[in-house]
Amino acid sequence: MENRAYLKGQWDLTFSFEGKTFKTKAEVPGNVEPVLQKIGLIDNYIPQDDQSATARFDTVNDWTYATSFDYEASADYEKYLVFEGIDTIAEIYLNGSLVLECENMHCTHRISLDKVAKNGKNDLCVIIRSSELWARKHPHDNYVLVHGATSFYDSMTYLRKSRHHWGWDNAPRLLTSGIYRPVYIETLKKERFTDLYVITERVDEDNVYILASWTYKTDEPDLSSYETVISLYDKDRAVSSVRSNISYIQGRQYLVIPRSKIYLWWPIDFGKPYMYQFSISMLKNGKTIDEYTIPFGVRELKFKMSEDTMDGEGEFDFYINGEKIFIKGTNWKPLDPLSSIADLKTKEERALEHVKALGCNMVRVWGGGIYENECFYDWCDRNGILVWQDFMLACEIPPLDVHYASLIEKEAEQIIKRYRNHPSLAVWCGDNENDASLTWRPAPSTLCPSDLYISRRVLKTAVLRYDPQRSYIPSSPYYSDRAFEDHFKENAEYFSIESHLYPDSVKFHEVLRNTKSIFIGETGPINVNSISTAKWARDLDAERAKRLWDAKEYDGHPAHQNDKYFARWRTEGAALCLDRYGRDFTFDEWDDYVVAINLACAEIFKDVIEYCRVSPRKSGVLWWSLMDMWPMMFNYSVMDCDYNPKLAYHFIKRSQADIAMIVTRLENGSDPTLYCSNA
Repeated sequence: MENRAYLKGQWDLTFSFEGKTFKTKAEVPGNVEPVLQKIGLIDNYIPQDDQSATARFDTVNDWTYATSFDYEASADYEKYLVFEGIDTIAEIYLNGSLVLECENMHCTHRISLDKVAKNGKNDLCVIIRSSELWARKHPHDNYVLVHGATSFYDSMTYLRKSRHHWGWDNAPRLLTSGIYRPVYIETLKKERFTDLYVITERVDEDNVYILASWTYKTDEPDLSSYETVISLYDKDRAVSSVRSNISYIQGRQYLVIPRSKIYLWWPIDFGKPYMYQFSISMLKNGKTIDEYTIPFGVRELKFKMSEDTMDGEGEFDFYINGEKIFIKGTNWKPLDPLSSIADLKTKEERALEHVKALGCNMVRVWGGGIYENECFYDWCDRNGILVWQDFMLACEIPPLDVHYASLIEKEAEQIIKRYRNHPSLAVWCGDNENDASLTWRPAPSTLCPSDLYISRRVLKTAVLRYDPQRSYIPSSPYYSDRAFEDHFKENAEYFSIESHLYPDSVKFHEVLRNTKSIFIGETGPINVNSISTAKWARDLDAERAKRLWDAKEYDGHPAHQNDKYFARWRTEGAALCLDRYGRDFTFDEWDDYVVAINLACAEIFKDVIEYCRVSPRKSGVLWWSLMDMWPMMFNYSVMDCDYNPKLAYHFIKRSQADIAMIVTRLENGSDPTLYCSNA
């Protein structure tokens, strides 16, 4: 039986800054930025208008966390020190000796205490190094590109760290450090199951076929007295069990169950997301010596994808238990810029409840953020929400460096094994917009999408090795080589089989109907964002809004914390208002402007969802995005960070209703037609 003793609460934190040494207390799990604010070194680590608010701390090279714990060796058990998340470059010392070096915030780090600890009190120290300084030791390849043609994100290329930390249009620049996920002592039986992969391999008219693949740890050389029992339980009732002799420490076994005895797991609105318990037991001389049990949903999910739409046809379709489903969903960003706080908010399930309330049947975990905690997937299992899971790469051309590829390979193995038994997990995706980033260069490149080694080789191979029954999409949006080449010949961006649809908001309705893509993985109004109606949101940016209200020009990279971002938003907003309403608004007409912009944005969301629901050429929409990560006046989300819905929220809810009356045009210039959709 697994046992965890958590090392949480206040740890000692020491660091050097501007020639001084600071000693204080820090919460674990947690990040350093709230500590800096608490001790007065910074007023606000996420101000609205200063990208450099925490930049002077980016080169602190000795964030030193310290605590102690008691250890006692056991003849029957193994004990491990586990760090679920350290951000990012770190060394772990036990009793003054280096026991592990870390360089990936997305990975769990495990240390065998039986090899390095002493009986009694042990002193634990974690030194987190500067990600910025570490990155300077790893220059990127010459062809590498990060977030367009800018150098704003250069240090991120080699680091396995959340991409949004460098600042995004959805996030502040915050190159965080910290022990952001739990630390614990894990006690495990020496002889035990170490790996279990369970999947519904097939559902036909007569039977359900469930495959279990397992690995067992034992020092016993003779396995002749060992047997396994695999079982499917409905609460306390065994639906089916199979007992087998074993001859090796790995095995594959099937449960074949009459279809009439099984309730299938369905996405929301298609049926009930019925959950069972799957159990595997190891017996020795007829006595159970270990058991591994997980929640399990019986369902068959298939995904079919064409290379592109260049021949006028294509498919990008999900089938659940033999039924094709139309995808209605949202993109999920971390719920806070600090990963430790984002985890806490996710565990509250408040944001997830809005996913269900909006009528979504899928949520895409965006590749610029973090891998969510297990509770996220447990909730999706229970509530029938499919998960599109990106690997954590975004808007970049990754390096070909062998060591970097090995970091990704190890990360992928952990992540795939962690989530693969969830029935909600629909598809793996290599990254966010890495294929598309090839088109952002100022001139055509010699590279093609198929040359992207991480998505086409490393991650694809990892999925084949550890989750071969689940489909893999190399990138979102995925570009075939010929669609990519056509982009430069004819600017045919939307011949990709899936698109991130962000045309000029004034022309959105027209471009939508000309788009050849079957599936829309991101979409919404671009540059013109919905406005929070909370008073605090206006107060945050009122001074900047008044100062830049009539700004007509902007240049450079518009991150959310600079004037360029606001000036672009106002310029585009004015153009949209002139197009929609025949007039712009002054700053003194703020309340009217809020209504005008929010209505225009809401109508864009409404149009794309409803048009795709009734168009025979489309298979789904994942709009961008659910919720703001931090306090801001306006952004691409349909709820602010305090869960206050913007107008678009209510439009989306009605457009995604089970049964919707829809008036739309299938072609530009055609007459509006009334449809009733239950897709």
